[in-house]
Parts: sequence; structure tokens; C-alpha cells
Amino acid sequence: MIHKHPHWKMLLLPYVVLIATLAVGIWLAFLAKDASSPWNSVGLIAIGVVGLVLLVWLFLVPFRAVAHHAFHRDHRPGHGPRGRDQADRHRQSRCPGSAACASSTA
Repeated sequence: MIHKHPHWKMLLLPYVVLIATLAVGIWLAFLAKDASSPWNSVGLIAIGVVGLVLLVWLFLVPFRAVAHHAFHRDHRPGHGPRGRDQADRHRQSRCPGSAACASSTA
């Protein structure tokens, strides 16, 4: 049985990461604004880069895995709209004229 719908727990964690990353990033940005002149800009840039990396890694990549799991079908021979014909052709191309292949079709 193929599970075609992602479980709600698979979708919950990325949103928790999104909210936590944004909250911590905003808090750190307020702290970085109080630093002296060159370090406030460096701090804001560093916070932005780290936040972006975390969001891509922990928010966007899991959705790619969910989308791959939900939308890609099983492409093995014998499955699909022309399944039996495709399975027979695949079996014949693997071992033409072999007795082992003839016994596996019965």
C-alpha cells in the first residue's frame, strides 16, 4: 500500500521551525541594533544568513521530501495503466527464452 497523503506531523515540524527561527532572529536583531557602529551591521548580516540557511534546511527541504513522497508514483513494471503488458515486456527483455522466466509468468 502506498501512502499518498503526508501525515500532519510531517507538516507540523517545519512550521514550528519557521516560527521559532523568525522569533529568535527578530530578538537577536533587536539585540544587534544596540551594538557599536560596524558590529551592528555585521550582526544583522550574520543573523540573516544563519536564519536563511536554517529556513532553507529545516523548512523548505522537508517540503521537497513530502512533495516527492506524495506526487511520485511507483514506476516498476506491472504497475500503472498498462501494467500487465509492461510487466510481460520487461520480463521477456530480461531473459528471453529462459525456462525460469516462463515459470514465473504462470
